[in-house]
Amino acid sequence: MITLILLTKIYLVAWFISKFQPLQDLFDYLFHLVPEKYQHYKLFDYIYTGVGCPKCLSLWITLIITLNPFLAIGLSYVAHLLNGKK
Repeated sequence: MITLILLTKIYLVAWFISKFQPLQDLFDYLFHLVPEKYQHYKLFDYIYTGVGCPKCLSLWITLIITLNPFLAIGLSYVAHLLNGKK
């Protein structure tokens, strides 16, 4: 059974990955290493945007760990509420 502690851990990991500045600098560096001819593909934009978004990361991490799409959507919504734009 999925507990509240597991969901909290998933959210905290997603928040840490998306908000920790040295990790974001590493992602920036890695995406700038992509050759120029491939940078126009939308896939790289989607991945780059998803790595910086706690809502997106909590959705995908929850979906990978639990394989429950309803739980993943719910946790993504909670992440959206907790990280509202100010």
